[in-house]
Amino acid sequence: MHLAVLIRVFVRLPVDRPGGDHEHLRQRCGGYRRAPLSADCRLMAADGKMNHFTSLTPSPGSRRGALHLEAGPVTLSVMRLQFEKMQGIGNDFVVLEASDASLSLTPEQIRWIADRRFGVGCDQLLIADAPVNDGAHVAMRIFNADGSPAKQCGNGVRCFAQFVRDHGIVDADPVRIATEDRVMEASILADGEVRADMGAPVFEPAAIPMLAAERASSYVLRVAGKEFTIGAVSMGNPHAVLVADDIEAAPVSAVGQLIQGHEWFPKGVNVGFMQVISRDHVRLRVYERGVGETLACGSGACAAAAVGIDRGLIDKRVRVDLRGGSLAIEWHGESAPMWMTGPAARVFGGEIEL
Repeated sequence: MHLAVLIRVFVRLPVDRPGGDHEHLRQRCGGYRRAPLSADCRLMAADGKMNHFTSLTPSPGSRRGALHLEAGPVTLSVMRLQFEKMQGIGNDFVVLEASDASLSLTPEQIRWIADRRFGVGCDQLLIADAPVNDGAHVAMRIFNADGSPAKQCGNGVRCFAQFVRDHGIVDADPVRIATEDRVMEASILADGEVRADMGAPVFEPAAIPMLAAERASSYVLRVAGKEFTIGAVSMGNPHAVLVADDIEAAPVSAVGQLIQGHEWFPKGVNVGFMQVISRDHVRLRVYERGVGETLACGSGACAAAAVGIDRGLIDKRVRVDLRGGSLAIEWHGESAPMWMTGPAARVFGGEIEL
């Protein structure tokens, strides 16, 4: 672990820029990437001993700018990956394109990318892959900031659709995107917003998954000596929704964390706190599984609308205000798809090295 971290620090130095704070390292080590490292360029290993680099060269056949490092008996590769930072009403993503099927990131690497101080920073990481489903134009892999995989992300789908269109990966409209368990459609509208088919909400407990004997419009959950009434639904990922009188005063982090780990939800759950303002307007805060509270959660907005419509609290078209902005949600009942409309924006792009 220590060896890998030290190597990363070294190889992230500028490659071609002359002068600057790192010029003395370039001179001492005989340059890098374009010239082999000299025997004087050494790395402190975890055992305190100095190890000599024997070579640092571009990996043969690499399509991602990988560097191949040999240090005695140890052989490591360093990947250079182009990324874009995207956001949908404050829910932010790092988006990568897999140039071949070999792009596989460890949970540690994903956590490093998602770290807002040491990495790029994001709520979730999205990877564009070639689809294995014949009905899709492109596949999307989703990872939470803690490195765990996710099946669904509403704001991520809109940002991903914008990304693949902007980069010419997909020219079709709508874009058909394969996630782990479904194919979704997203269209770029004339005003620049993105409208996505989020699929039909699923209320059956076994499909959420939730350990309840039968489907109900509400369930009473006992947590830390208190009882909470929740609605439960899957939007491709599990959601519990609580109705609150005032979401600004709601204990989102404290209660959200407790419900997220409740035994009723064997795979965890996203926890939404919904305040009904009117029949066509709600406010929402969401504590996301594997992330914590975020500025916005698209699938959480859909889940809140599904629970509210199912209970008769709101109409079939509703505006959902989250801390990062607003989404328009529309659902016409059982087996009908739920539609979500909202913005998706590029923040910046760059290169990361792993």
